[in-house]
Amino acid sequence: MQIMTQAEINKAYGWAFKHWRKAYGEKPTALMLNMAHAFGMRAGTKVALANAMYLRQGGASSKLVSVVCGGPQLNVFYKLVDAKLINRTDERGPDGKVTHYRATITARGKAHCAALGLNID
Repeated sequence: MQIMTQAEINKAYGWAFKHWRKAYGEKPTALMLNMAHAFGMRAGTKVALANAMYLRQGGASSKLVSVVCGGPQLNVFYKLVDAKLINRTDERGPDGKVTHYRATITARGKAHCAALGLNID
């Protein structure tokens, strides 16, 4: 896996970053996007961007990810949880449905990234 520079990230995700609004919160960092790539997602894809958004400090709501990426993109997110590469924290709305997801990388996930040359610490 090639670790992408910020310039390469900006080029690959220009389709999303050029329309990024302040209301969306912080853009995912190069490290977050490179972690998504290390977990097997192709650079520049909606699923990689969505999973990087879930890796942000405050995570992301499924509604926000749907606005940015056209859908919540949870299929790969759940696979990463099942593989124990990330931990998932949910917030539920008044109706009991999950409205917000936050991912934190596990020790196994860090080891996976380190094996590919991506230093998380």
